[in-house]
Formats: sequence, structure tokens, C-alpha cells
Amino acid sequence: MVLAVVVVGISVWNAAYRSPEGGDGGQRQAESAEPTEPTEPTEPNEPIPPQVWPDESNTGVPASTVLKPYDGPFTVTTAGTVIDGYDINGTLIIDASDVTIKNSRVTGRIDTGDANKNPRTMIQRVEIIGPYNSAADGGFAAVGYTGFTCDGCNVRGWGKGFALSEDVVVKNSWVHDIVVHGDPANGGSHNEAIISLGGSNFQILNNRLDAGDAPNVSASLAMYSQMEAFNNVLVQGNLFDGGGYCVYAGLGGSYGASNTKFIDNTFGNKYSSKCGGYGPAVAYESGNGNAWTGNVLQSSGRKVPPPRSE
Repeated sequence: MVLAVVVVGISVWNAAYRSPEGGDGGQRQAESAEPTEPTEPTEPNEPIPPQVWPDESNTGVPASTVLKPYDGPFTVTTAGTVIDGYDINGTLIIDASDVTIKNSRVTGRIDTGDANKNPRTMIQRVEIIGPYNSAADGGFAAVGYTGFTCDGCNVRGWGKGFALSEDVVVKNSWVHDIVVHGDPANGGSHNEAIISLGGSNFQILNNRLDAGDAPNVSASLAMYSQMEAFNNVLVQGNLFDGGGYCVYAGLGGSYGASNTKFIDNTFGNKYSSKCGGYGPAVAYESGNGNAWTGNVLQSSGRKVPPPRSE
């Protein structure tokens, strides 16, 4: 069930995920307290050897594809529509079920709505390019919010890669070149590779989530239970880099989390040996069917223990 999100619609998502003043849309509640040192990772081992993570070779438009100009429609209203092999300049609004977008480049956003009225949108091998340094649009999520799968996507130049509300799969994808607009030292935008303020039925699998090292980047994966609880979430096999903490793991709000599992993820060392500026992860709720296992630091191979709750 999507709670406040359904009631107030996309305007709330835009307010929550992007503030026109460059604010954080409520995220500071989760970040306002002075950070304390997280629990140190345990069991020193060897650094993790290089692995094959999503990159330009296996995400976005396949190299052999010749793109055709796309003339529309930009609001898709026919169920079962397939958009294959197009160069799309503009935002796609999905207002139908079972829409497929594949082997294409979108210079704009893909918006599936926030009430789960348009289920089973498939986005496969698509590059989604943002405005980079444009404050007018840079704070939006490249892809959101319900009822979609993004497989092998290359997302760049947006303030937020994905915003999740309900029934979403993000896998084998690469989010990078996250944009911070405004003055980061004075209330500029707060940005994430993936963000959710609560919801259910998420799978976040085998992604490379690079939030960058700008001062106001919040996290690679930010799960703040500020609008509703998290339930039935699997986060497995991802590479995280960047943020104050690389992962906010389901708290940071008043609703909590259940059946939320973090399994076999790697906390990268691109910007810090502990992944995020403060540490690898925070805001995890033990119990309620939640799980934290097999998560390690790339820099040392040491296990990352379950994070503290706040």
C-alpha cells in the first residue's frame, strides 16, 4: 500500500525528492544529528579483487544499435507499447500497463507515476541522461516511481538516479555523475543514486551505485522511512560508493522496516576506505524479518556488521 504518496500524488514526490530552493525535501531529518562513529567493520581479510560491475560496456544502448529519431508520443497511453532503438529527447510519461522501452537513449526522465496504476513497465538497456549542472531539473529522479523494472540501465547527470515507491526492480544498472546544484556548503541539493521514503516490493540487485564525493551527496542508497514503512525489500550484490554514509538502511524516519534484507553487497573505496565519509551504513532495524549478511568493505574485505539504528 502506498500511503501519503498515493494521496497527494506526484507533487509530493517532487517536493520530497527535489526542492526548488535546492533543499533536501525532508531528508535532513535523517541527517541533522551530528554523526557519530559507526561500528567498525570486523574480521580483517584481503582487499576484494576486481569484479565485473555494470559500466559502459554492459549498460545503456548496446554498441551495435543504430538509434532512430523519436517523434512521440511522449505520454504513452496504449498498453503493451514497445519503444525499441530510439533517440528520445524529452521526458516519457508512462500512463499504460506493460510498456517496454529498450535499446534506447532518453535525454530526459522516465516517469511511471506514483500510484502503481501503470504496472509492469520494462526499461532495458536504456541510457537516461540528465541536465547535469541545470538547477532547474537536476534534482529530479531519472526514473520513478512505481511498477517498473530497469535492467542494464546507464543513468547519469541527474540529481537522483531512481526514486522508488512500490513494486520496483533495479538490476544490473549503473548510476553515476550525480549532480549537486546550488552551493553545497549552504543548503544545496541533497542527492542519491537511489532514494525511497518508504514502500514495498523492491529488488535492488547487482548495481553499481556511485553517488560521487560532493559535500551534499547524501548516500548511494537512501532508504528513509519518512512517508511509510519499508516491507519486502531485497538489496543484494551491489557496489556502493559515495555519500555521508553509503547506505541508509531503512530507518531515518518514524515508520521502520520489515522483511528488508541486505545480502552480499560491496561497500566501495572509490572515495573513502570506509565507503562513505562517515562510514559504510547506518539506520538499520534489526528484527522484523530483516537481514544483514555477507556485506563487505572493498578496501579490506572485512565484513560490515549490522549498522546502528541511528
